[in-house]
Amino acid sequence: MEKLLNIEDISRIVGVKKSTVYQWTHRGLIPVVRLSSRCVKFSEDAIKKWLDEKSFSPGNEAQSAAKAKTKKRKPRATENISSNRITDIVARAKKEVLEK
Repeated sequence: MEKLLNIEDISRIVGVKKSTVYQWTHRGLIPVVRLSSRCVKFSEDAIKKWLDEKSFSPGNEAQSAAKAKTKKRKPRATENISSNRITDIVARAKKEVLEK
């Protein structure tokens, strides 16, 4: 029988907080073994395969093409925007207002 990992194991292996692993589980972004509605475990083999699929090396064109096909999401309003980017946006808005 293969080894099953818990949330803490995945958090440590991947290097993210436990809350992130819970979110991935809820969203179906990570392979999971559901033992009940509240108890989840992770197959070690499935996680290794998942990590291999997620890893990226610059020389691998197949992975580069797959990455390019993924839909890019809009940035959330709560995400940080660099001060240079904000300055550019404000300058462009001022220019548009002055041209009217």
